[in-house]
Amino acid sequence: MNPVRGLGCFYRHKSRWDAINHVVRQYSSSGEPITVPKRIHRGPTDILRALESTIRRDYTAPEYKFHDDPYLIPTSTSTKRSYAMAKESGRKAALWIRKEHAGWFNTKLAAPPIKALTAKPAITEESEANEEVLKTLIGDALVSDAMTVYGILEKNGQNISDETKQEFLELLCYYNCTDTSPEELFEERWFRQSIHGKERLRKTWKDEGLAETIFKSLSTSAHAGKAHRALVRGMARYGQSERAWQLLKDMVASGDPALAPDTGCYNAIISSVVSLREGSESRWQLAESLMREMASRGLQPNLGTLNSVLDVIRSMGTYSKARELALRTLAEFHHLGIEPCLATYNHILTIFYKERGAKSNVLVDILNKLEGQALEARNPKDIHFFLTAMEVCRYHLQDVELAHRVHNLLLSHSNYDFIGDSFKESVYYRHYFILMCSIEPLESFMEVYNKLVPNVYIPEPAVVEEILKAIDLNGAQQLLPQMWSDMIIFDQTSRENLLSLLLDIMARNPVVDSPSDSSESLSQKEALRKSYMRIAWGIWEKMEEEAENTGLRSRSIIWTGSMLGDLLTTCVQCDEFEKAWMVLIRLGAEARLSTSFEEEEKPPSLISGIPSIKSLSLFIDACIKEGAVNRGLSCIKYAVDAGFPEAGELGNRLAKNLSLSQMQMDLLTSTVGIVNVETTQERKDLSG
Repeated sequence: MNPVRGLGCFYRHKSRWDAINHVVRQYSSSGEPITVPKRIHRGPTDILRALESTIRRDYTAPEYKFHDDPYLIPTSTSTKRSYAMAKESGRKAALWIRKEHAGWFNTKLAAPPIKALTAKPAITEESEANEEVLKTLIGDALVSDAMTVYGILEKNGQNISDETKQEFLELLCYYNCTDTSPEELFEERWFRQSIHGKERLRKTWKDEGLAETIFKSLSTSAHAGKAHRALVRGMARYGQSERAWQLLKDMVASGDPALAPDTGCYNAIISSVVSLREGSESRWQLAESLMREMASRGLQPNLGTLNSVLDVIRSMGTYSKARELALRTLAEFHHLGIEPCLATYNHILTIFYKERGAKSNVLVDILNKLEGQALEARNPKDIHFFLTAMEVCRYHLQDVELAHRVHNLLLSHSNYDFIGDSFKESVYYRHYFILMCSIEPLESFMEVYNKLVPNVYIPEPAVVEEILKAIDLNGAQQLLPQMWSDMIIFDQTSRENLLSLLLDIMARNPVVDSPSDSSESLSQKEALRKSYMRIAWGIWEKMEEEAENTGLRSRSIIWTGSMLGDLLTTCVQCDEFEKAWMVLIRLGAEARLSTSFEEEEKPPSLISGIPSIKSLSLFIDACIKEGAVNRGLSCIKYAVDAGFPEAGELGNRLAKNLSLSQMQMDLLTSTVGIVNVETTQERKDLSG
């Protein structure tokens, strides 16, 4: 019998003690040994996490940070950022009020008091200060306030213990004497578009700052060793590599055991090798000498050492021995019992997947090891792994199945925390979508698209362009209305390449009825034709509205001849002759249509480029169908002015199929040259 299940009798007894006695007597009489299970430590949020694990994400709902209201749900990247930062602005205002008017917030909201909800006292030059206040500020990582209090104490001549000075020095070295964003402002950190970690380290260390002043005061104290080690790490962290390395050499040369550098110092200098040396060979030689020096001093390397060494190898670019050095390094550290983290794997991917180099299956090996795990954060650069892995899947391997494995790993457990910030998330999904769009069947891709867009990810214009190309390639024009609707929602209707591509697809893929079509099929085709026209005329109205409201130079997009030609073709194919004529008027320049037979129409401004002869030919056919001789002549005159040699053929076709007056025939002859009038006369005789 299980003793744990036996404790269920607790609910049938008067007290817990009676329940325990009951279980003990039962097992004593049976002679079975009693084994008490080990206590499982439970955190304060474990129950909430367990409940959360039972709920799947609702992809039809917006993120929790936005109001769940149809009119307040952001549907574009810019509005997402604006809404989130507006909410953050309100949080900043609340923090400012609490800071500036701390006396208003004396109500005790909880017992014991919650520190995060308690107003912090304002620190000024006139504030009363002591060492305890300084230690509190150091513990809260309030850099500027701690610097102010330290200045007050120094000004008043108050003694500060070396222990407090050392803690203060470590704070200044870690943050470089600069305040960081408060923990409450998480949206500001999320939308900070930065790729720090992939860019070369710049020098931002504040030379001759307060950190170096405190270091000098501690250089002869019992904390001299800790002060040296803190300064080395701080300088290396913020790009002052030369001075950090020189300080490390001075520590080694002193021979003083108290000044001996530790593993963290060597890790910092190894990370700075990229700044200290030029060339792959010299960088590796310096890194190798530093590791040998660590071994000679009996220092045990750690995960930071592994990542620092791989970072040096990563900086070697296309160095022929880079892969070999990386594998040797991994094997050596594995022998030491040091397990890699996501940042380590990110370095490995960067080393093995270069623009020029043989393909590798190292990503497959990494995923085989990581799949199913709840990943833990062990390095600040862990957040780069998933972005790099998806980039490898797209550019180097072109493997969509591997991309799905990466994405499934990201969605398992709480691994989505490693997506980084909004910039990394957007680039990650950009790679994922473009890869799926180019390889996956369109139906499968649209399932993922409809699941993630727009609440999780809003495609950039480059992604939308790839989707439109896939729709064109697969002949899935029925998806164009959805994409146009999404482009309006995403505020991407000012992208000339997208509008031009949309018009081109519709012009090349007309909706044509067939005698074998059923009534349902005919109804669907008619609906698609209306959608075509709604898209085409939506583009027209967007462009015309912008032309009226802005000047020519300030317009984001300008009509081109090819765009108007495709729009003209679409209007003709959708039996919208009047709108097609409006497009032709927009195509013509003042000199070309000044003799237009439609005198009430005003010539528009010049258009860059010309349409295809196919568009003009279709318009002539429409003119013949509608019996619009004057509009057909205007089209022929435009074709002649545009330099099309086929203009004469268009004129002959118009003259053969329509009855022209003598004045119209004279104008046609003067425009295109000799016209086969006999054919026209023969047709008149036959009709008579």
